[in-house]
Amino acid sequence: MPAEAVVTLIGVALLVAVLAGYLIHVILILRHVVLTLDVVLRAVVAVSDEAAPLGEVTNAINTDLEAGRRALEDAVAQRSSEGSASPASGLASPGVN
Repeated sequence: MPAEAVVTLIGVALLVAVLAGYLIHVILILRHVVLTLDVVLRAVVAVSDEAAPLGEVTNAINTDLEAGRRALEDAVAQRSSEGSASPASGLASPGVN
């Protein structure tokens, strides 16, 4: 076997070994990324489970606030219909410009 063929085979073997080492390193990095994402996903699910009951509470708060807003608007309307000048009678309702 000529010397050039031996050098070529050694070079190819080294190239394959370096590529295999690089790919193994990439596999280890990706495995670490997967484990980290698993931890993060579990934390997100835990936060989501803890925050789930808040939907009912915020709906109840919004209902109470809506009732309070309606009562306040009725009181302002009643006061302004009585003819008394009120500083609040010129105010726009929330969200109306």
